[in-house]
Amino acid sequence: MVFTFNRPNYLKNFVRSHQECAPEFNLLIIDDASTDPDQIKILDDFRKQDGIEVMTAYGASHRHGGLYQNMNEALAIAGRRGYQFMNLFQDDMQIVRPATDDILKACGILDMIKHGLHINLTFRKYLDVKNEPKICDVANVYRSQNLQVSDTGLIHVKRAISSGFIFQESERAHSALAVQLGFKGYVFRDPVCAFVPWPIFYRNKKKTKIAPLGTIRKTSNVKFIRTISPDEIISLKARDIKTLPYMEEWCRPANSYWLAPYNYTNSLRDWGKRIVRSAMDGKLNWRIIPHLISPSTPVQTPKLELKRHD
Repeated sequence: MVFTFNRPNYLKNFVRSHQECAPEFNLLIIDDASTDPDQIKILDDFRKQDGIEVMTAYGASHRHGGLYQNMNEALAIAGRRGYQFMNLFQDDMQIVRPATDDILKACGILDMIKHGLHINLTFRKYLDVKNEPKICDVANVYRSQNLQVSDTGLIHVKRAISSGFIFQESERAHSALAVQLGFKGYVFRDPVCAFVPWPIFYRNKKKTKIAPLGTIRKTSNVKFIRTISPDEIISLKARDIKTLPYMEEWCRPANSYWLAPYNYTNSLRDWGKRIVRSAMDGKLNWRIIPHLISPSTPVQTPKLELKRHD
C-alpha cells in the first residue's frame, strides 16, 4: 500500500519500481484527496492497470493531512480482506532492488517472532545517529531501539487488529502504543527500499516554506535512485550482520550531481539542524560531514564502496 498526495512524479517513480522489483504483489494506492491535475490524471491511468487499485480518501486536515487516518483505513481494509501482512510505503519512496523473495522472507520472520508487530524494510541514513538498531539473535534481524512502529514497512495485520492497535498522529505515538500492547519492532537485515533524494514535503497539505531541490515538477528535476545491481545485492547479503546497511553506501541517485549526504536530507536547513543536535547530544558522527559534488557528469553506475567513508 502506498500513500500519496500531490506528488505525481514521485508516485510514478514508486509504481515503476514496484512493477520492476515486486510485481507479484498487488498494489493499493491511497490518495489523500489530491488536487494536482497531473496527480489526478495518473491516478486515472493507474486505475486502468491490472494489479493496481486506487482509493481516494478524504482525511482530516492534521499536520500530516489525512495520512494516519488513511493508514488506519488501510489496516481495516487489509483485515476485511483477510490479509495477514501489509507493506506500507510513501510516494517519495522507491523499491531499489528485486524484492519479492526478501519481502516474503520478512513476512516469515515477523510471523515467527511472537511479539513482533513491525519490520522496517528501508535503508537507514547516516543522519539517523540516535536511532541505530541493535543486533538481535532472533531470526537474523536488527532490533529497533526507539521507533517500534514507523510510518513505512511490514505490519502484522492480524496481531495489530486483534490487539486493538491503531496508528496515532506520529511515529513516536505508534511506538508508545505498540510497547504498551507488548510489541517490539525490528529492522530487516537486507533493506529493499529507500526514500528518494530531495522530496517535496507538505504540512497541513501545504508545501513547506523551505522547499528542497526536487520541487520543480518536471520529471528531470525529480531525483531518483538507480536500481542496485546483482553484484551489489550479493555483497549486501554477504556482509557481516554487525555492519549496518546505510543508504549512502548502497544507494546512488540516477540523475543528480550531489553525493552523500546531501542526496538524502530534506533541506540544507534540516541537515544543519541535525548536525547541531547530534553534536549537542555528544554523538556527532563523522559520516554526516558532506561530500563534494561529483564530477561533471551525473553518477549513473558508481562502483560500490563497502567501507565507511573517512
